[in-house]
Amino acid sequence: MNLSLSARDFSDLGGQVQDAIQFLSDNNSELRRLRAYSEVEGMIVDFPVVAPDVLVHTSEFPARLLFVLGDLNIDLAISAYVKSELK
Repeated sequence: MNLSLSARDFSDLGGQVQDAIQFLSDNNSELRRLRAYSEVEGMIVDFPVVAPDVLVHTSEFPARLLFVLGDLNIDLAISAYVKSELK
């Protein structure tokens, strides 16, 4: 199952994070219920971002997001896309 937690642009990681925190908080009890099914092998929140054209790039995530994800036993992922490939 795949859910979209944010409709923000890939370049707006901060907005995506805000939307994710809101979604996870608003749907906490339902996500816990879903997590309890034995068929659910794992849950991941994946943030799509535009890959910057730099040697090193760091994306920071607020403790609030990490707390909510940890409390729900949900993993965090970042998918970086090459800007020239996004249309």
